[in-house]
Amino acid sequence: MSDDNDDITTAIGSIQWSVPSSPKEFLADYWQQKPCLLVNAFPQFQNPLSPDELAGLAMEADIPSRLIRSPREAQWTLSHGPFSEETLTSLPTSDWSILISDVEKHLDGFDAYLQPFRFIPDWRIDDLMISYAPTGASVGAHIDAYDVFLLQAQGQREWRIELEPQSNPTFIPALDLKVLADFKAEATYVLSPGDMLYLPPGVAHHGVSLDNDCMTWSIGFRAPAIADIVHEISQQLTEHLTESDRLGDAGRTLQAHPGEITPATIAAIRSVWNTMMHPDDQTFAVMVGKLLTQFGSDTEPNNAAGAQASVQWHQLAPDDELTRKSSVRLGFIEQTEGCTLFVNTLEFAVSRQLAEFLCDHRSFVYRDVIAICGQTHDAATDNQQCLQTLFDNEWLLVT
Repeated sequence: MSDDNDDITTAIGSIQWSVPSSPKEFLADYWQQKPCLLVNAFPQFQNPLSPDELAGLAMEADIPSRLIRSPREAQWTLSHGPFSEETLTSLPTSDWSILISDVEKHLDGFDAYLQPFRFIPDWRIDDLMISYAPTGASVGAHIDAYDVFLLQAQGQREWRIELEPQSNPTFIPALDLKVLADFKAEATYVLSPGDMLYLPPGVAHHGVSLDNDCMTWSIGFRAPAIADIVHEISQQLTEHLTESDRLGDAGRTLQAHPGEITPATIAAIRSVWNTMMHPDDQTFAVMVGKLLTQFGSDTEPNNAAGAQASVQWHQLAPDDELTRKSSVRLGFIEQTEGCTLFVNTLEFAVSRQLAEFLCDHRSFVYRDVIAICGQTHDAATDNQQCLQTLFDNEWLLVT
């Protein structure tokens, strides 16, 4: 397995579009609308991870892993890792699958495999999941609540899919995972290494391994649930309220029935609700920025003394290379005055040039980022403070 970021980028290359012919056409005609098969999407793809190495990740306590077994029809079982070596070496020759999530957050350089997909905004990315299954193994027919690109990394897998999302799916009862009770395949594809299948949310699919080398990569893009949006925005709105902020009812009229909740009371509470739920545009933009940069892991600042504790930002050499930690989520919003950069929900007033640079580049040399800080004199101090904070929290790492 290579740790060299450049080697990994070279190995995967860029998506080879045919039909659709470009990212623009894909977004217009397929994204969140219908499945899309891209044959030979990555002709230069070289799988950097063997089944044995994947099994090794399943034994790590900090890496999310699952073992799905299907010894008989409709009898799938789910176990969560970490798994012992004895468990993994005693598995039968068929009817099981290993799935490892958040690979790009735990293996150095694997976030480079997400680069070809960055025509979709960064805030949409969920994770890179890698699975292995021996011949005939499957996790059953299921649906996902997110967009997914299924890239065949090694061996072959047959995918049977329905073409339209299921509006009211039913599942086989008494199982550890949600396997569809009603699945009628409308299209069948056999994917070989480098082939890729895109599925929008809700499209039922059933994958079956066709050989003992089958490894599939799932690049998932998850949008925040409406319930999460409402909850998080509401929580942010209440952060600056105090115990003394209460509903007032001066001028109340005499009620005939003390138990009645009057139309006037309802109207007063609705007025408070409407006021709270309609912040000014700039305030709302900041809330959205925080919302969309909090769904990655490692959202808390690193308060412990880490590997860089003895290194000062301003003492780095011009040629020192820096890499953004793969679990860090960035985004920026152009404001009426200046630009706000969001890093794991923290907000920084910086120059737009610095915000673009940090979001566009996962790796760079110290000289280049310092040059940007100096080009916008008024923002130089804010820019420097932002970089210092990212460095102190080990969200920027010296490599």
